[in-house]
Amino acid sequence: MQPVISSFTFSEDSQNSTNQNGRGNALHVINPQNLFRPPFIPCTFSFSVTFGVISLNPNIDSSLEFRLISPNQEVVVSTNEVNIPKNSNFDSTLPEEANGFMFNFDFRNVPLRESGKYTANILINEEVIGEFPLMVHPKEN
Repeated sequence: MQPVISSFTFSEDSQNSTNQNGRGNALHVINPQNLFRPPFIPCTFSFSVTFGVISLNPNIDSSLEFRLISPNQEVVVSTNEVNIPKNSNFDSTLPEEANGFMFNFDFRNVPLRESGKYTANILINEEVIGEFPLMVHPKEN
């Protein structure tokens, strides 16, 4: 079973809030983007990344890493490996492909040294399972 990205969004920000019924939290993705327009380059920029992964084997521990790669192929930001413990509460009446999670990372003051096409990589167990482009172009040249 190969893990699959079920959703992916770059955004200006994200916020957690309590659900109206008082049970659990709701994640609000604020102003989704596929192009960031900082005032100038180089700069530091803050943003959020939200994504979902399904088809994750619930019976084993896994690892996740997010990387943002610059147009010159340099790693701009990395979460390093994050442990995902096996899901001992997984509902066995569901197919294992239904096991997954939603992740949200909030990055602050990330150095963007050049304009162009950046690439987000999502790795599960050290294997890239998704690549997503992000265009970065300043408002001023």
